[in-house]
Amino acid sequence: MKHPDRPLMKFPSFFLFLLSSLAVIALQAQTVPKRPQEPSPPYPYLTEEVVFQNHEANIQLAGTLTLPKNKSGFPMVILISGSSPHNRDEAIAGHKPFLVIADYLT
Repeated sequence: MKHPDRPLMKFPSFFLFLLSSLAVIALQAQTVPKRPQEPSPPYPYLTEEVVFQNHEANIQLAGTLTLPKNKSGFPMVILISGSSPHNRDEAIAGHKPFLVIADYLT
């Protein structure tokens, strides 16, 4: 379909794509909470250091429990590091993926 008086109509699908892309970007900017790569206190949730003793094996496991404030009946996720020595944040190459995941999920 030719529209000599409307040259933009030559590429309607491109402009539709452009407008829809801008709308998606605008929506994402409004709905995605801004969280840093490495969260720092004060957190918008509760944290508690926990230790589990296994007297039979003479070992202890320690971690950080995070709980939403003023909520109950929420799902639970347990993050366990791999087979090599790691800290509770699974720190590697300057990143702390478990800290970021726990912050996001809580």
